[in-house]
Amino acid sequence: MNKAQAVKHTFLCVGFAKCGTSTLQAIFQHHKDIYLPAIKETYLYFSKGYDWYLKRYYDKTITKKVVGEFNPCYTMAVNTRSTDSIARQIREDFGPELKLIFILRNPVDKLFSWYKYALPYGWIYENPQDNIVPNIGAGFDEYARAQFHADGQGGVVLDMGEHPRTHYALEGEYRKFIDSFLKYFPRENMKFILFEEFIQDEEDYCRDIMDFIGVEPDPNLRYSGCANEGNRAPKSTHSIWCMKALNKLRHWYNKYVPYISYRTDRAAMDLTTKIECRLTKPLTDHSKMSPETRRLLEDYYRKDKKAVEELLGRDLSQLWFA
Repeated sequence: MNKAQAVKHTFLCVGFAKCGTSTLQAIFQHHKDIYLPAIKETYLYFSKGYDWYLKRYYDKTITKKVVGEFNPCYTMAVNTRSTDSIARQIREDFGPELKLIFILRNPVDKLFSWYKYALPYGWIYENPQDNIVPNIGAGFDEYARAQFHADGQGGVVLDMGEHPRTHYALEGEYRKFIDSFLKYFPRENMKFILFEEFIQDEEDYCRDIMDFIGVEPDPNLRYSGCANEGNRAPKSTHSIWCMKALNKLRHWYNKYVPYISYRTDRAAMDLTTKIECRLTKPLTDHSKMSPETRRLLEDYYRKDKKAVEELLGRDLSQLWFA
């Protein structure tokens, strides 16, 4: 039996970034009946193949009841692939019985969270120095207003720009991603979680997810709050260059270093996390976006949020609408 036959995934959590996937992964990493790769957000396998992916990230023998992965990069990959092609290939490789988990958050808050998280990596602005902003709220206002513009007809448009990181903004258009997966997977194979409710009662939502993927509750799970909310800031331009280099090294490790053991991958991930903490500092700036910027973004995402309401059959006015 080859590894592709031996490893059978039960579920993938495919999205969305800055919506709580790291928190959920950190909880389920300790479940006695669930196997997850030691590395969260594995290198996307599309270019190297499904067999390579299994050999790179999974033990040869897995005795746990359920195998899964938390990787919002699958829904972030639209900058290189179409949403439909991603969903289709996942069905072909993982099988039609695969269960899918989506965590959704007000896309306005999601984009603001991404902005804070991405600054230490130098991902927001091309010039590393520009990623050291004196005021987070004002910086985000400028960032958002450079991309989103009123169209003069009561709507808002997104300006892609010459060197856009547009997938940050486009990821908040949840419905098109979900609709692509609905072409290849039945609705009953999907679990939708609202971030705003999840963080209020992690344990109850985790029990619901465990029932969905077919494992019993584990009393040893740790419920510890948000794991990756973007609460770090860059120390200097030098630290940003180092973070860029570290990210390339991590990418190289995930892509080219063959699987040695789960413990090795875990140690590599822990080491990079420690280095990142040395290169950054706690974020003490808790300023918010301006009401004008929030209204602009709410107007842009309003249509998609209505589409999510329709999909879920729920009124989200108290959670998502200003």
